[in-house]
Amino acid sequence: EEGHKEIETLYNLTSNNFQQALISLEKYDTKLASRILKEHPKIRRYEKELRYSHFERMQSGNKRTLATSSLHLDMIESLLRIDNHTVNIAQGVVGIL
Repeated sequence: EEGHKEIETLYNLTSNNFQQALISLEKYDTKLASRILKEHPKIRRYEKELRYSHFERMQSGNKRTLATSSLHLDMIESLLRIDNHTVNIAQGVVGIL
């Protein structure tokens, strides 16, 4: 289903950023950390797109979407929180925190 693919894409983006943040912390790589910070707004925009498309599916009466709406939105929110923590790690590496 479309919603599953969207969540999977967001997971992959978030997971990649987190792995990169750990590398930047381990190697104290400020350039890598800066790239992570530049990716964050893109992930925020994608998150908004996911919510919008989810609500469109709900409005169309998609039964599966209606049945899993709470879980779907919780997963989006959880992945976004992970990305926010990832940004905090990157900010620490570049000296923003």
